[in-house]
Amino acid sequence: MPFFAERKQGRRLRREIASLKEQQAKALAPLDGESNLRRKLPPHAFKIATMQLELAELDTNRLVRKARRRGIQIPHSENWWWEDETFEGETFNGVCEGRFYLTESGKAGVSRLIQDDRKKSIEWWVRIITPVLSALIALLGVIVALVSVSRKR
Repeated sequence: MPFFAERKQGRRLRREIASLKEQQAKALAPLDGESNLRRKLPPHAFKIATMQLELAELDTNRLVRKARRRGIQIPHSENWWWEDETFEGETFNGVCEGRFYLTESGKAGVSRLIQDDRKKSIEWWVRIITPVLSALIALLGVIVALVSVSRKR
């Protein structure tokens, strides 16, 4: 999925989730002393959960793609990932494949790894380009000095 389409879909999902949560909160507000215990689960709960899973998948895929592009190995720490146990995965060679998503701490961790890698890359370029630019500026200064000396004669 193209970058901008992915971001647009993420924004749309976040807006719809917020709107549905608002509607759900209004539906759960007690009316005329009615107890919330007697009420059924609002119809938006399933749709919200489905959209949150879709958003989690979108965010996870985006971060994993960024990390792979930079050659970053994402650790399989227990607190970085959660498995969607409602997903009935396929079985390949006797191993059940499930769907895994990054938790909030996992998203922050992967983002930090990407940011650190980007910082290292920038530092490397600065270390290489600075001496080259210094040499070019010095060479340009020598050329200007030689031209000015040769014109005086």
